Amino acid sequence: MQRNYTIDIVRGFAIYTMIASNLAGEMLAPTHPLALTIFGSMAAPIFVFLAGYLVAMGFRLKNYNFGYFFIRGILTLLTAAFIDSAFWHWYPFTGVDVLYLTGFSMILTYFFLKLNFNFRIVLTFLIFISGYFIRKEFGYAEVPEIRDLFKDGKLIPFDMSYKVVLSQWLKDGWFPIFGWVGMAFSGACFFDWKNKISEMKTKNYLEIIFFSLSLAIIGSLLVGLEQRYSDRGFYTEVFYPPTISYYFLFLSFALILFMFVNENSELLIYTPLKVIGKSPMFFYLLHFALIAFVISPYFGKENSHKISFDKFIYSYIFIIIISLIFSKLISILKSKWEKPPFIVKFFIGG
Repeated sequence: MQRNYTIDIVRGFAIYTMIASNLAGEMLAPTHPLALTIFGSMAAPIFVFLAGYLVAMGFRLKNYNFGYFFIRGILTLLTAAFIDSAFWHWYPFTGVDVLYLTGFSMILTYFFLKLNFNFRIVLTFLIFISGYFIRKEFGYAEVPEIRDLFKDGKLIPFDMSYKVVLSQWLKDGWFPIFGWVGMAFSGACFFDWKNKISEMKTKNYLEIIFFSLSLAIIGSLLVGLEQRYSDRGFYTEVFYPPTISYYFLFLSFALILFMFVNENSELLIYTPLKVIGKSPMFFYLLHFALIAFVISPYFGKENSHKISFDKFIYSYIFIIIISLIFSKLISILKSKWEKPPFIVKFFIGG
């Protein structure tokens, strides 16, 4: 099957925004510039949306079975746990960062795809709406609870209530199931919908464009429906919590972005995005390693009030350059290693 460069480009764009978001969370005191906040808020939902899209593509076009998605989902969860414990020295499986959601969503999406298409559409919207009512009824923690794993080289006994852990997975974590799993389900639905439109030979995707604009209008009208916490510690993305308004506005943006890139994915201007987007898991690990072990020790949160925006930009460019260098090395490795093991392909991409 020919490689889908649209996915690489969109995923590469998400990685660039992710680096900006997580770097700002370490270096800059809130509130961050509005443009940076909006830019950084695009990363996580694109990753989750694409996770659902790729599960649908693998299920429909490549006939991958449940075991394939289960293994990838578990590996993604374990990678998230490794980052929490090895990079940040936190107890894993508690804060529910985006990789936890992604791994869990991959497994759920396989079963989701077994359902009738129209029912899947309704279920996806109900998940986001239910998130709103769950937060309205039970509240929303402004900042998720996190427990340190070590102190002075010694293991700290785990003292977090399992009820709190469950609550963070369902509604209070960085990326709780309600309603973030709806982003993955949206990606899966979009794959099927796009294929149906392609079968009807509607080259200009007018149906999707009209739907996207409708979502944007609805999202704009719902902005005042739910209170939004713009700051979670030093992180200022606009999806804390993922309100119904945010879901409609982001989904509108994602559909239009996907269609726009899909029409001209061969343009050379996309190359810096494409080369990074081919190995998303590797660059997810790399950027956190650089932030945790290079950036944070010198420009971490405790020094954020001293850091100029210029230093943030220089640090961002530094990570991008390192990433582009590694992308070239990975390309060379792939050219010389035609059939790497599954676990290697998981981290460096196919």
